[in-house]
Amino acid sequence: MAESVELRMEETIPELEEMEKHQLFDKTEIKNIAKRRQEFEYRLHRQTKNKEDCLRYIQHEMNLLKLVRLKRQKNGLVQKKMNIEYSIANRLNKLFNEAIRRFQEDVRIWLSYFKFCKQVRFYTSASRMFYQLLELHGKDKPMLYKLASSWEFEECKCIEKARKFLLNGLHIHKDSRLLYTEAFKLELYYVNERRNEAKASGKLDPTDPVYQGRPAELIYQSAVKKIPEVSFLVELLEITKKYDFTLVLQNTIISDLKKNFSLDELTWDTVAKNELIGVKDKKIPFKEKVRRCVAIYKKNIKKLKTERMWSMYLDTLLDLYKDTSTYPNFKRNILVNALNAAHVAEKLPEKYYFMWVDQLKSTDKANRLPQILQEATARLSNSVPLWEMRLRFHLNRGEVLVADEAFKQANISLGPNALPLWKLMILYYQAKNSSKVEDLFKEATNGSQCPQIANPLKVLYLERLAVNKGISAARKAYEQLAQTPPFCLELHSKMAALESFQPEPSLKHARNCHTLACKQFGSSNTDVWMDYIKFENKYGDSTLVSNIHLKATSTLKKQSLVDSFISEFNLAKSNSTI
Repeated sequence: MAESVELRMEETIPELEEMEKHQLFDKTEIKNIAKRRQEFEYRLHRQTKNKEDCLRYIQHEMNLLKLVRLKRQKNGLVQKKMNIEYSIANRLNKLFNEAIRRFQEDVRIWLSYFKFCKQVRFYTSASRMFYQLLELHGKDKPMLYKLASSWEFEECKCIEKARKFLLNGLHIHKDSRLLYTEAFKLELYYVNERRNEAKASGKLDPTDPVYQGRPAELIYQSAVKKIPEVSFLVELLEITKKYDFTLVLQNTIISDLKKNFSLDELTWDTVAKNELIGVKDKKIPFKEKVRRCVAIYKKNIKKLKTERMWSMYLDTLLDLYKDTSTYPNFKRNILVNALNAAHVAEKLPEKYYFMWVDQLKSTDKANRLPQILQEATARLSNSVPLWEMRLRFHLNRGEVLVADEAFKQANISLGPNALPLWKLMILYYQAKNSSKVEDLFKEATNGSQCPQIANPLKVLYLERLAVNKGISAARKAYEQLAQTPPFCLELHSKMAALESFQPEPSLKHARNCHTLACKQFGSSNTDVWMDYIKFENKYGDSTLVSNIHLKATSTLKKQSLVDSFISEFNLAKSNSTI
């Protein structure tokens, strides 16, 4: 092993001498480079091979190559590029090949090698290695065929090899959407290049099948037989729109969509949008294009009657409406009419109501908004945002009684999800009617509400009392709230925090928060016991800690909780936090 290492180290001597000669590194740095390489070589020559050793050696040489480039450019040694950098690149090439040979199953090493080859322009080496990679991993990884094709096409400028890789991949992965898409793109690009060359030489024959895109059409015909999916056809259609010679192919795809996927909303969304770009006749006026587009949506909304179809229709109109530079009123009227039609058909999705209501606020001469909001919350009764919008609308107009009635309806519909509406009403009445605020808090915390409503509002009420009426009022309310189901752990934590903020904290009242928390939650929660212990140790009576510990172990229901508590206690004790 030592002889092999020494032999490989001797091979690096001319390279190191060259580095020193051109003052890229000083003698100490050269010795460190040689020493580090020797260490890696001995690791690589061990009987048991370690992948991480290979990768670290590769990374070391990559870093060195990068550093040499920077130093050479800094020193202006342009003519010396090949001598040193090529030597390091060759070593890296050997290291990568060795790593790949030993750890063939790790595709990441192969991919790192290709990235390296691109950096140092070892194109031929990479091309050869792609064949080996596909032979080993190509059967279960179609993406690798795409990578190989992209390499040949983008780096080596060889479209024939790129096409061959994709066709070989499709021979194995007969229903690979990825490979069919890449092959389709490649053929269109190939035809476009051929057409451009023919135009430049004045030899373009429009009747030539190749110039008409026949190679891409063949790929398409094969693809749709293997992958009969509407989204796939739409994807291929979008690709064709990049080229002006594909009108016939585009019409073929659209025809196939209509014929084979007439019950899929995406088909008619695609067909309708196609009218906007005027594929068949680019001289059609803009308004006429829009009317044709709308007509297709309207026809298929009646046929399919789905919310998805309505959403696609509205999204298209919204995209049109965003451009206010042309025909803004025309676009707006069409959009508003569509929104109203979707609402009447009870197919308008939640997100569109907000935009529609904003528009109607300034133009609703018939005062239809209250009815629209009422109908929206009746149909989408589980939508918290819609109920919020309805409440805000009435409150902003001073329609308090109407808002109160809507609030009651919302609570029935939303149940435990109505908390944002409670907070909205409380916030409104804080500015308008303080007695009404008290009524709302009492209603929320009297034990009739579910925990999702009652408990957060208990905490909010306690904070409000402490700020507005002082700690005494908060203590009085806490005594009642703490004993009223549903019990709330956060209420005890909040009260304890409020007590600690007082200029003269009351040990009695603070302790009461911890005892109540342990009483109500101590059978299943270890934190309440640890908080109680930490409180007594820091602020109260440390002699009580042992009693609290004993009570905790006897109160916790599960042995796993007891064990967890004891571990927490011992850890805190060893860290001197108790």
